Amino acid sequence: MIFLFGIVTICVAFTKNYGGLIVCRLLLGVFEAGSFPSIFYIMANFYNKLEAQRRFSIFFSCTCLAGGCAGALAFRIHDLNGTHGYSSWKWIYLIEGSFTAGLAFVLFFLVTDFPEQARFMTQHERDFLKKKLEIYSGNSGFEIKQTWADIGKVFKEPLLYLAALAYFFVIVPSYSYAFFAPTIIKLLGYTNMEAQSHSIYPWLCSLGFSIIVAFASDKMGRRLPFAILAGIVAIVGFAMVLGGGKDYHVKYGGCFLIAMGLYTFMPVMVCWMSLNFSGHTRKSVGTAFVIGFGNIGGIISSYIFPNTDAPDYKKGLGICLAFSAMAVIFIILYFLRLCQMNRKKQKIEYQEKWAARTPREKIMDGDLNPAFRYLY
Repeated sequence: MIFLFGIVTICVAFTKNYGGLIVCRLLLGVFEAGSFPSIFYIMANFYNKLEAQRRFSIFFSCTCLAGGCAGALAFRIHDLNGTHGYSSWKWIYLIEGSFTAGLAFVLFFLVTDFPEQARFMTQHERDFLKKKLEIYSGNSGFEIKQTWADIGKVFKEPLLYLAALAYFFVIVPSYSYAFFAPTIIKLLGYTNMEAQSHSIYPWLCSLGFSIIVAFASDKMGRRLPFAILAGIVAIVGFAMVLGGGKDYHVKYGGCFLIAMGLYTFMPVMVCWMSLNFSGHTRKSVGTAFVIGFGNIGGIISSYIFPNTDAPDYKKGLGICLAFSAMAVIFIILYFLRLCQMNRKKQKIEYQEKWAARTPREKIMDGDLNPAFRYLY
């Protein structure tokens, strides 16, 4: 899918009309849709609750790095305008699409879906990793064929919807950042190209903050305090941008906090949610639904920053601040549901009902096992 995403990206450079551009954009969405859930699912299959956060955050930090490099790359690619008869905007799609497709082709032969299939490990190492993961998360059910009934059970758990809503509320301001940040930087007196090059600094700060939080989270074995911290940092950042008036240095400082908060909250939320699903089916379906539902927020973000609101974008920024606060609220509700479920599992009635299930049901219902403790 990522390979095809790269190929279609290249094709954008050769579009001749509006219809061709719409088709390419549609295909980009189709091929990109499964990439994030698949990557997070694979990562969750290889690491336990005390190892995963820093891996998830490092991956998300690459997103921050890509966001920062995009501005710097666009600044440099602008110099290619007219080279071999191509405009600079076409060179962006050609270069980035070629790199994506080439890397995807190589990774196809290197990346493994499950520990049981890892070619880079010996059989002894595969057995050891599988046993270690079973201690923390139970049997993955890798060898059991899933049914539609197994998939349907995932959607009966309120945890799924609380996580999806929390992710949805953080996606809207996260996607919106790209709309208003360049405008604020430009108002500091930079040209369009200079603003692109200066946009990298908030991303770099976000990268560092996210990784520091991830290591602390794994060290303490906690997710909630760090998710709330990241949410508060983002809210303060939006307040600075909204209340900065004509002081664009204050607003630029707010951009740093917004990027640091939002792009730390997202990996903490996704890692936390992924590892609270146990079993092949529940983990894959749950992760895909949460991320897929959350990405609907991208549609909203594209409509709340109309050009008529420039340069202050007060309405859009107010919505982003409110959505950031809602993300924190829903993450707390998610935490409360986890606590409730952990207490419920300790009751005799629950354990008796669990004992009456078939061996297959016990494997496929992974995280519902009384021995499985939800992480928070």
